[in-house]
Amino acid sequence: MSPKKSVSVAINKKSMAEKKLVAILKGGLGNQLFIYAATKAAACRTGRQLFLDSHTAYLNDTFNRSYQLDRFCIEDLEVPPNLRIAPNLRHWRHKGKRAINKLLPDRYKTYLAERGKNELLNLCSEAKLVYTLGYWQSESYFKDYIDVIRNGLKLPQPNNQGLLLKGEILANMDSVALHIRRDRFPKVVDLDYYQIAIDKIVNLYPEAQFILFGDSVIEARAQLNFHGRIVEQSEGANSDDALIDFWLITRCRHTILSNSSFAWWAAWFGDAVHTGRTVIAPADFGFPMEASPRWITLPNLIVS
Repeated sequence: MSPKKSVSVAINKKSMAEKKLVAILKGGLGNQLFIYAATKAAACRTGRQLFLDSHTAYLNDTFNRSYQLDRFCIEDLEVPPNLRIAPNLRHWRHKGKRAINKLLPDRYKTYLAERGKNELLNLCSEAKLVYTLGYWQSESYFKDYIDVIRNGLKLPQPNNQGLLLKGEILANMDSVALHIRRDRFPKVVDLDYYQIAIDKIVNLYPEAQFILFGDSVIEARAQLNFHGRIVEQSEGANSDDALIDFWLITRCRHTILSNSSFAWWAAWFGDAVHTGRTVIAPADFGFPMEASPRWITLPNLIVS
């Protein structure tokens, strides 16, 4: 390579490193993980440095949710306060920036809101600083950087020896995590879906034992037929730390999902722990979330 060309390459690399992508995080843990994975992949794809805004969307959060990715030892930096668009999402500066960017050509956009499937995948803005706001709930947004995402997210383990032992036991048997949610959510999966999933698991794994997670464990026990198999409640059910349940789901060899992004990500982490496993997901999550192509999807209804 000629000296002139070497200088040119160095300049281009410096220019790309100066470009930034700021991900505005929102929602619960599962949605924060989707946002991180999708924007981290977009940053890698376009040669940008990723910054995380963990403040703006949580100042007026309806459910008092908060930033939780700090538990995953993520190395990407928090965006400096002077680079935040506004104090909160309702502020006029934030709304104005979003409105203006709807009118701009893609190459000049400085704000990318989720409206369809391809905005983030086709990010081509020449602006040095681009903000994103969306959930991006599909592995397709980061399938080309799955190893980067897995290496960048360090799943925290419980510091309780009893739970660690329980995790080892679950990982070495045909344990089935069944996540069910029916409370406080406007759209839930019908019970028939869960029953069909249980029937399928029992046929595949005669020694299956079920561990129930979520907000409707009592209802699941009363209304679902587990065909005489052992059924127990998660040991993290009464804990204030949701990541205990999250970790225990990853330790279960098989998983039956609700339409929860929390359960989605627990199953995704579990894929790296187990081989020869079965994960069953609803075909319709009730919103634009997609099952991993590795999983089995079953027909379902969404009950409002």
